[in-house]
Amino acid sequence: GAVGAEAVVAAGGLPALVAAMRAHPSSASIQRWACVAAAEVTRALDTAGRARADKAVAVGMHERAGAAVLAHSSAVLTTRAALDALGTLASGDDHVAEPRRAAVAECTSTGAALVLALRAQPADLQTQQLGAWLLGSLADGAPSEPADERASALIAIGALAELLKAYALHSADSSLSELACRAVCVLSAPSANADARSAAAVQAGALPMLVTAVHTHVHKDLALACWAAAALRNLVAAPDANGQARRQATVDAGGPLALCAAMSAHRTDAFVQAAAASALKSISSGTDKAGVWRKEAAADVGAIEALVDTLDAVGATSADAAEQAARAIANVTAGSDQLGLARKVRAFDAHATPSLVVAMRAHAAVASVQEAACGALRNIAYGTGDKANVARKNEAVESGALAAAVLAMNTHATHAGVQQMGCGAVTSIGFGFDITNKNAPSFAQVAIDAGALAATLAAMANFAAHEGVQEQGVKTLRNLSYGLSDKKAERVQMTMAERGALEALVGAINAFPNNESLYEEALKAIANICDKGGVAKKRANSAGARTVVGGGKKRFPNNSAIHQAVDAAFRLF
Repeated sequence: GAVGAEAVVAAGGLPALVAAMRAHPSSASIQRWACVAAAEVTRALDTAGRARADKAVAVGMHERAGAAVLAHSSAVLTTRAALDALGTLASGDDHVAEPRRAAVAECTSTGAALVLALRAQPADLQTQQLGAWLLGSLADGAPSEPADERASALIAIGALAELLKAYALHSADSSLSELACRAVCVLSAPSANADARSAAAVQAGALPMLVTAVHTHVHKDLALACWAAAALRNLVAAPDANGQARRQATVDAGGPLALCAAMSAHRTDAFVQAAAASALKSISSGTDKAGVWRKEAAADVGAIEALVDTLDAVGATSADAAEQAARAIANVTAGSDQLGLARKVRAFDAHATPSLVVAMRAHAAVASVQEAACGALRNIAYGTGDKANVARKNEAVESGALAAAVLAMNTHATHAGVQQMGCGAVTSIGFGFDITNKNAPSFAQVAIDAGALAATLAAMANFAAHEGVQEQGVKTLRNLSYGLSDKKAERVQMTMAERGALEALVGAINAFPNNESLYEEALKAIANICDKGGVAKKRANSAGARTVVGGGKKRFPNNSAIHQAVDAAFRLF
């Protein structure tokens, strides 16, 4: 035990082992037992054990262990012992272990020995286990620059490729599966060259391995679920075209179903839930044809229901899990075509909105959670006013989602993301009328009564130079002012004029006169508010609305929608 290990080191045992290995390089037996001894002496992870490992590296034990594999790769027992010694010397998850890990990795024999061992002994399970452990340990330490360089170098020499080639022979082994998932996770960890490393990992076959490992072992191995979910999260994270290709490959490999399986197997583990939700968030991002296909693929395997279950299981206790689940729900439910509307209905059926509200209340002080949840509420409540859409809006009102969005905007008044997404939630919830109940107030009136108009105008005033907030705020004012010339709409339009909506719209146009979408939406909002003339018309004139309206055609000569909005506004003026 520890007492014997300390005695060996104190007596000079480590230099003696290195000397024996150096003196008898052709003896596989001496190399094997010297590595066994070194591993046993340095294996403990306490302070004393780490100190012994430092001493082993200082006398060159890692160099001799690597050389032992290179000289005796056909001797399986020697190879195992050498990999065990190298893995022990490279292990440790704190800053104290980093210099030792770096020294082991920088030795040229280490990487060469790892690759040769994995290649020479593909059928030996223990060699593959030890190799996977060593690979993950050597690459650990991201996002530091040295760790990034080590991971890149290990991939470049083919260490991961060799491990994944042999994995198919041993996929039934849970220990190797866990270690392989860990290796991929560490090798793809976020840092400077993560994109290139993730691409190489996918090219080497990481995705089929991760999916197979999850489906085979996830129900009985929490650690594997953690590593696999985090690895998939890393591989699909890049926002560029390379990341999109990996997201597509992940769907092709069955990644969404594997993620849902991990979430189901460990529904109360916040790390698994957050990592898996983050992966689903990235997979379902994008509005192009491929992005829509990925959203559908995720929804088809139950991602929406799994994400709502994340909110229900750990959303109130884990801010990270709540945020990632909300962002993933927002991405999966994005879209205004028939498929997108169907996904919104699926989120409604899963009771996503009440679950989001619970998370918002639990993490009222966490701006990122509020921003993410408001984005999800915006997408779920979006629609054209049919019965299904009205049901989603009513649920948003009755569950407290509208009030939660307004509270988020008021609580995080200096956070642009919360303001923008909060306005987005109000835009969707506060549009139109309840066609199932003619006596119900308009959704705009409900939103205004909940403080949404005041919160929107405050956001636009506080972020006058933020284009995203202004654009979303203009859309909110346009939707709130929409109506069919009845008393309900007239009351809302009058309220908006009295509270400064026209001035806010003119300010947005003046701040971003070249934003075509903003200009169009603002003109429509101005026309809506001025529909009945009177106070609104006077406020529009004093706010300078006539000037900005008049400049629309000249600024955008080819936009017929803006031309129509200009004509409509001028008829009202």
